[in-house]
This record gives sequence, C-alpha cells and structure tokens, in this order.
Amino acid sequence: MPARPSSLCLLILALGLADPARAAEDPRAAGLELGLAASPTQVVESSRGGGWGFSLSLRNASPRTRCLALPSVLFGHQVRWEITDARGGKWRPTFLPPPTPRSGWPPPPRRRCLRPGAQVVLAGLGGISGFERAGPATRWYLQPPGGTYRVRVVDLKLQGIRLDSSAATVRVLPADAPVGGLRLALAAAPARTVMLPDGRNAAPVKLRLTFTNSGKTPLALDLHDLAYSKLTLHVDGPSHSSSEVKREAAPAASRQKQRARLAPGQRLVPADALPFPGQLGRRKIWLTAPGWFRLRVVYASKAQGAWSGEVSSNMLWLEVRPTGKQP
Repeated sequence: MPARPSSLCLLILALGLADPARAAEDPRAAGLELGLAASPTQVVESSRGGGWGFSLSLRNASPRTRCLALPSVLFGHQVRWEITDARGGKWRPTFLPPPTPRSGWPPPPRRRCLRPGAQVVLAGLGGISGFERAGPATRWYLQPPGGTYRVRVVDLKLQGIRLDSSAATVRVLPADAPVGGLRLALAAAPARTVMLPDGRNAAPVKLRLTFTNSGKTPLALDLHDLAYSKLTLHVDGPSHSSSEVKREAAPAASRQKQRARLAPGQRLVPADALPFPGQLGRRKIWLTAPGWFRLRVVYASKAQGAWSGEVSSNMLWLEVRPTGKQP
C-alpha cells in the first residue's frame, strides 16, 4: 500500500534530521571541545601592552575517532575574541598590522585524526598590542585597568563546525599595588587641558602625589632631591609622536636630608606640585598633539635607614583637547 503524502513528508523530514552531515555541524553532536588556556595568567597594569598569551586546543570528546582538516597556522588577529571584565564590560584586543604574506602562505590545512579523548594544540595566540573598551572608542589602553578578565575565542569555524572555546581568566594587577607598605597615588588638577594656540604644547596642569603608609608599622620616607633623583614620570600618548622629551641639566642638589616619618595609615602630600607638561627631574616634556594620555609616576629610593625600593602610582588618564576647545 503506497504511503500517504503526509506520512511520506514526515519520513523525508526524519531522514533529513538524521543526516550525519547536518548533525556534525552541532559541536555537541560532533563531540568536539575547544579549550583556551592563558599563559601567563597575571600581567601588570603598568606594562606597555602585550603580555597576554593563550594556547588554543581541540579535544575529541566523542566515543569515536574524528578526522578533520585543521588550519596549519592560526594567529590572534584571525579569531574572534570575547573579553569581559568583572562588571560585564566588553573589551576587544588590538593587533599590530600583520606582515605581508610571502608566496605560498599560509600553508594548506592539515588532516588530523583524533581518537576518543585525544587533544591537539591548534595554535599559540598572542601578538596583542593593546585593548579598546567596546562602544564609542575614545581611549586605547596598553593594558586594561586592574581587575579580572574572562576570555574566550568564539565562533571558530573548523570544517563547517562552529565552536566556542572554554573560558580563560587573566588577572591584571593594579599599577599602584603597595610595595613594602608604601602606596603612591597620582592626581591632576584640572583633570583635562587644551592645546595652546600655536599647537606646540598643551596648557600645563598640576600633578599631585600622595604617599600612604598602608602597612602596620611606621616607615621613614626619603624626600631628599625628590623631583630630580627619585621620581620618574612615564607618559603614553595616542601615538609615538604625540609627546617629546628633552633632557635638562639638573640643579645642584641640597645636602640637607629631608625625611618624613609615616605612622600606619598616615598620608603625606609633598608641598610642591609637578607641572605637566613641563620639567620633572632631568626630563622636560612637551605634548605635541591632542588626545588621551596615560601618566604614571614611579618613586625609587635606595636610602639607608628609610623605606627602600620602587613603587608605582596609579594610572592617571589626562584628556588634552584640541586648540579652541574648552578644557
């Protein structure tokens, strides 16, 4: 007895759903797992970009051997990243322009057969030059702010199968973490400035430092010749040509020792503010273009009988507006 049209349609639909080629497009049916591991798992906010590295691997979690054509090479700029901070904010990595590919590059995919439970490393992913916060891009970060970040590679296509990786965790340590009980904070007044009419520099702001004893015991702080021998200002601008630095001769240092004793929890704000742009120590700095500038001050001392070491301030963002804009 011939099958009725409705029964025939149901039979065709069932065969279509059972098609192995269709089922293989579902990673759960394919039994493939994409793994992402971070190395290192910690970077410091003050580092100058990069430092984030990952290993991307593929595991056969199915009960049968799987044979796939896998890419011979895979770079960080070729995959889709998902980076989320603890507050749910989205970030995207940036990369330096890749070199011009030579003839015959990239090599063709290679066929690999994975037994049940077998795993293969697809690529080491790196080359990250910086980060942008998702949304209107107003700042480019060498490193995102201190905190914990969840990282995944998503929507990676392998032989018609789209895979999302497991999550890797990267912790960015704040630049102003205390060292030996001493914490250093940096602030600016005002919080933004403007380029001067001739465009050769920006109107200066005042930088203020705050030293805090965050430990449990008193400490002595050496302030002798502070600006010229113990402070270093690090400046990162929107481009390599957005600031200029010239070394100046240092004035004769005073022979009189200047020290302060800080009880636990006590703060000290040096009386003299630091002009920026301007001269700090033996370095005179000009800003030659508007944009966002990232500032950080490092205090270093080798004094005997006082706090000794090197401590960094927080990252301070300073907006420099074009000529004619209100600061």
